[in-house]
Amino acid sequence: MNRLPILIVGLFCWLGAAWLGNPKMGNLQQWAIVATRPFTLPFLWRSLRQAVDSGDPAEAFARAQALLLTLPDWTDGHAVFAWRYAIEGGNPLATGRSRAAAAKTRLQAAIAMLQAACERTPNKAADLYTWMAFIVELAVQHEPGLAELLTADAGLGAPAQIADRFLAKAEQQSGRASVREQRIFLVPQLCAALLQAADRNGALQVLDAAIGRCAEIRDPQLGQEWLTTLQLVRRRLAGDRTVDAATFSDDQRLQPLLPYLVR
Repeated sequence: MNRLPILIVGLFCWLGAAWLGNPKMGNLQQWAIVATRPFTLPFLWRSLRQAVDSGDPAEAFARAQALLLTLPDWTDGHAVFAWRYAIEGGNPLATGRSRAAAAKTRLQAAIAMLQAACERTPNKAADLYTWMAFIVELAVQHEPGLAELLTADAGLGAPAQIADRFLAKAEQQSGRASVREQRIFLVPQLCAALLQAADRNGALQVLDAAIGRCAEIRDPQLGQEWLTTLQLVRRRLAGDRTVDAATFSDDQRLQPLLPYLVR
């Protein structure tokens, strides 16, 4: 039985529903993304894996961006690919100022990708801006000389200023004035995404950054409790099996991480 006519009729019915539902260009683009996703995703994933296997961070990042265009709501995926390119995409043989300059270029590319994602999915913008602040701070910790280059650039400013601008935007997008504090509690989500991408070292770096920021939590008792929790999580993820995984099972804040803590 020839199913082509049925498929064609179905396609036109689908397009008609899209048009009658709300014929805005943005909506049509979203419908198009959803419609083509089953056909494009396998090829995009395969292309990305090939780029990763080839050891070319720039090519992998470019292919990751193509993949993420079909998955605009995948906030964690955007954060992970931006993180890995900004923090781990450098040439290990590079040294000195050229190494720092390359790190600045990668950081700007990673931030640009996340900013573009904010424009495509404004409902996810608060989280994306929060991840941008994290990535800036950790990139500077990871790469000596980067802070000086960023500070010397009049259009950027000191790393703390850049991160603060992103957090201010996150607060504006979310309507909450507590984003700076709440991001400390979002760490398990980003760590889980990094672990899913087999980046244990990256997850440990994120935990270290959050542990250092627990003092910023306004409630001292809550801050101390979360500090202790994150320290135990870090020990467990680093391979310390004297930390009982059952310790974390009832903490809803750690749900994204639980599969990696019980291993």
